[in-house]
Amino acid sequence: MVQAGGGNAAIIPDHPELLRATQEIANRCNLELELDKTIFPEFPVPEGESAFSYLWKLSLEGAQKRYRPLRPEVLTRLTRELEVIEKRVWRRIFCWCGTSLRKPTARHTAVARGSAASSMVLYCLGISCVCPLRWGLYFERFLNEQRGDCPDIDIDICGARRDELLDYVYERWGAEHVAMIGSFITMHARLAVREVAKVFGVPPDEVNHFTKRLPHRPVREILAAIQHLPECRTLPVNDEPWKTILQVALRLDDAPRHLGFIRAAR
Repeated sequence: MVQAGGGNAAIIPDHPELLRATQEIANRCNLELELDKTIFPEFPVPEGESAFSYLWKLSLEGAQKRYRPLRPEVLTRLTRELEVIEKRVWRRIFCWCGTSLRKPTARHTAVARGSAASSMVLYCLGISCVCPLRWGLYFERFLNEQRGDCPDIDIDICGARRDELLDYVYERWGAEHVAMIGSFITMHARLAVREVAKVFGVPPDEVNHFTKRLPHRPVREILAAIQHLPECRTLPVNDEPWKTILQVALRLDDAPRHLGFIRAAR
């Protein structure tokens, strides 16, 4: 808090109006953060629809296209998934994904992967191309009632058409509602040793043979891990060039390797 008297006033004795203006700004600042609460993006639904009813509509329309004829087991699975989504109040997220990715997925620019492929809702929305009924995939692996955090919907984007998808997101939601998010991919044990070994000219087969036995740990723990893990004890860590490679790799602990950028709609 800025105080009108005392040391602050002594700093700018010839301009008390600046101190008053600063005090006014400070008094108007009122930042309140709601912790332990997930804040979802606003999603505009058609008139007369709620986010849940609209999600139901989109999912059912997709099911009628995906499954011909529409079988009872499909509706049973779809209903169960939608009930969990509604109970966990994640309906807006699925609506957002369904409308944002419908056009790109139709162009084969983006597709869901990982546990998200276990969801029939995502399959019916056109975000996933894998039928969970056909392959016996469990929805609970992706989402269940005991899960407290927001579900991960991992999307693979075609590298050759990535800009096309990003431009579509800007067009769909407006530039004022889209933000660029940057992430740093940092060096860990396997990656650091692999990258340094490449610089030293070690053949790829030898690099793979060495690094696949290393643990997924920070670089700073690599020497201790090699001494204690049985699968690492026969590694030629005292032979060149591996001895020098490990010493150089230690200097890359948590060093950024490259940047990953994602544009996300609000």
